[in-house]
Amino acid sequence: MPRYHFHIINGVKIFDSKGMALPDDLAARLHARIAARNFNRSLTGQKIRVRVTNEKGQVVYEAQPDE
Repeated sequence: MPRYHFHIINGVKIFDSKGMALPDDLAARLHARIAARNFNRSLTGQKIRVRVTNEKGQVVYEAQPDE
């Protein structure tokens, strides 16, 4: 199973060095959207984006705050 990394972007970038094994890009996108939504609900007034990269470091998806 491929490994995806979920980086938090909010002015400052927090890199996910461990990552998570997921079946495909679609599952990684769904996970990123849920994570972004949860961060933005709990951190009032902040706009958190979650950038997903694959094992090669290529950007697969970026979840926006209002998704």
